[in-house]
Amino acid sequence: MDYNEAIAYLNGLNKFGIKLGLEQMYTLCNFLGNPQDSLRFIHVAGTNGKGSVVTYLSYIYIQAGYRVGAYTSPAVLSKREVFQVNQQWIAEEAYAQMGSQMKTAVEQMVSEGYDSPTIFEVETAMAFLYFKHMNCDLVILETGMGGRTDATNVVKHTITSVFTPIAMDHVVEIGPTQEDIARAKAGIIKAGSKIVSVEQNPVVTRFLELEADLYHEKVSYVSKEDIRVSLKTNDTYESNPIESVTKDIVTKENCTIEINSKKIVTEKNDLDGTCQQFTYKTYQDVQIRMLGEHQAENASLAIEVVECNQDLYPVSMKAMYEGLQQAQINGRFSIIRKQPLMIVDGAHNVDAVIKLRRSLQAYQHGRRILAVNGIFRDKDQEHMMQEIIDVLDLVITVPLPNQQRSMPAVELAENWKKVYQDSLGMDLHQAENKVYAADSIKEGVELALSHAEQEDVILIFGSLSLVQELYMLTDIIEVT
Repeated sequence: MDYNEAIAYLNGLNKFGIKLGLEQMYTLCNFLGNPQDSLRFIHVAGTNGKGSVVTYLSYIYIQAGYRVGAYTSPAVLSKREVFQVNQQWIAEEAYAQMGSQMKTAVEQMVSEGYDSPTIFEVETAMAFLYFKHMNCDLVILETGMGGRTDATNVVKHTITSVFTPIAMDHVVEIGPTQEDIARAKAGIIKAGSKIVSVEQNPVVTRFLELEADLYHEKVSYVSKEDIRVSLKTNDTYESNPIESVTKDIVTKENCTIEINSKKIVTEKNDLDGTCQQFTYKTYQDVQIRMLGEHQAENASLAIEVVECNQDLYPVSMKAMYEGLQQAQINGRFSIIRKQPLMIVDGAHNVDAVIKLRRSLQAYQHGRRILAVNGIFRDKDQEHMMQEIIDVLDLVITVPLPNQQRSMPAVELAENWKKVYQDSLGMDLHQAENKVYAADSIKEGVELALSHAEQEDVILIFGSLSLVQELYMLTDIIEVT
């Protein structure tokens, strides 16, 4: 089996859909010799921010000298990026080799009367196999959907269960209430594992602590009160609590600024010279390349996780700072063009859109924002639109690559028009001048460019599945 054949084989498993539950996964791993039992994991669950936290942790531990496996989903640019060791994608040859082993195991399962596993189950088991083959010291493991019955939850040796913000998403598969979502996510907690979470709403907090109590463990929380982000205010710089971030972040290029009476040299970053800098507890003036006002919280969560594991995996202060500064990930408030400024963000649920709106207000206040948007049918479209519509000057709807799940662009455009009327009090004519439908992502981006001035911002959001197609538009984007 070569690489293309392995890709075709795994893609063929899409026909088995999504099946939550661990029985099939245990069976598949057993046929492979249970490679997961030879590995140690930091297991990350949540609704938003999982990929960013996995990335921060990976970079930190790599800087500390460990061999680090990272498993994230969905794939954004390539199937290979799902399986990373020290931030290097799996090689095509290794992918083909692992794919061949997976095919043999699945065929054995089916021949003995078991149902075929799903593509996510096969990819997850393949990750375990690969990370064992690569002798990883530690694996940072992102859940796919939920937690308790997610395929990743067959692991035994979880040193830390990590929780990013938990909100409503995947309600069809997990359940329609906050209690359902919280119960599912909390299920990754294991006996003997440490538990670290960002501050959650009361319902989620209750379920995390109930699950922790079963194993006589305590949940450590990252408090927003301990996070202070550096802001520019009237040409002076001051440190503010994270929840107060609504103004422009530091934007001086290659300059010296003063924060908390300390002189800090900032360098040009990806967003018009922006440097995002924050302090968490004793970690002063931490610089991160990932943009978005929520990233200070994600990075602080990573710091707390590393600190609680210093007994097992020691990390120096130098490795912590360098890992955080180097970490970056595609499709999370990522800049893909400078003039006009083009931002892509995978925000695909209400909570993520709220964070996206805050980031736009923090970085781009006063500039026109033209949006290119595609959304899956099963998302809470109306509330997503309501949370961001008043900062968008124009919306161009596009279909997503997965046509079965995608809301048709014309239908999505009508929904945007209705929200413009209901939320902002526009008449039909005004709303129609605000919204257009395009036949493809490429056409949508080109239409946005035709309407944009050099100082405008083009925002592409609604699904991570938009990102791969965007990065193929090499005549439009400027990613190096």
